Amino acid sequence: SNVNTLIIEDADKMGLAQLHQIRGRIGRSARRAYAYLTYRKGKVLQEIAAKRLSAIREYVEFGSGFRIAMRDLEIRGAGNLLGPEQSGYLMSVGYDLYLKLLEEAVLEERGEEQRIETERALTYPELYTALEADYQGYERIRLMLKNIDRLGAPHSPSMKWAERIRDLFVGLCMEEPTPKHHLKVVAGMFSHGDIVRYGEALPATPNGRKAGEPISHSNEPDPGFAGGLHTFAPSLKANTVARLQPGYGNSSPLHLDVDSSMITKEGGVEALETLIHAHNHMGGTLINLNCLTKERLLKAHADPASDPDLVVRVTGYSAFFSSLSSKYRQQIVDRFLA
Repeated sequence: SNVNTLIIEDADKMGLAQLHQIRGRIGRSARRAYAYLTYRKGKVLQEIAAKRLSAIREYVEFGSGFRIAMRDLEIRGAGNLLGPEQSGYLMSVGYDLYLKLLEEAVLEERGEEQRIETERALTYPELYTALEADYQGYERIRLMLKNIDRLGAPHSPSMKWAERIRDLFVGLCMEEPTPKHHLKVVAGMFSHGDIVRYGEALPATPNGRKAGEPISHSNEPDPGFAGGLHTFAPSLKANTVARLQPGYGNSSPLHLDVDSSMITKEGGVEALETLIHAHNHMGGTLINLNCLTKERLLKAHADPASDPDLVVRVTGYSAFFSSLSSKYRQQIVDRFLA
């Protein structure tokens, strides 16, 4: 709290949200604070880098987090996602739900980009017709969209969009206090408890998801994202969650659902330890771990009363499996089987 001076080297290489977060580490007391953002002498800055430095210099007053986030979207070219035509939607559904639905829509846009604009395997009119019909009679199109390289898969374009949404969300939370008591809002990305409720209000989407089905699991890849990939899905999942940590306030959890039969095999414990250590070193902050057999989980799901002592990690809390609703139990089963 006594530090009042910050010097950042090569500031032109950093994102606007990163600069804003780092700058916020000083000036927390009554003393005047100074932040020096530097770049290499004689270096010709790229246009985007120059705009970022200009924005961070312009917005210095308390409560500028929202304006910085909006400026960041403008610089990156976010189009009209948060423009005037969208403001009515934001106010009608509330900010929390809006962010989740916005994230869903942005990530799904990559399916349109791949199948329509890149591969030309589908047209926009065909897509709109399938969505309006909730994919009834259009199973081929639904599977085509569902089987794109989704978030978590190597080289998926979804990662850059997920990072943009993360930066926007954290930027909005950092310095925009609550209206009445002016309390700081903590950025956290726990949406597992709401994916069913939010999904019930959302029509069919361009990732093969039908109307009413759950939306994406916070910052985690959807179950089955690595289907067909010749790689170790848990490592891809751990890497994705580590990269999408908020970096401020609360965390984005990694859910590991491990079949205990793997642990009994030679090298199984060491493999799990390596995965956990690697996730932490990459920036991960919280792991929710379930370790049991598939047979026990499926039996308890079919007949909860048959295993009243089974305790599972849901997300941020543990509970008796039999006490959960069928929809919550299904989430855990889907995660485990994936």
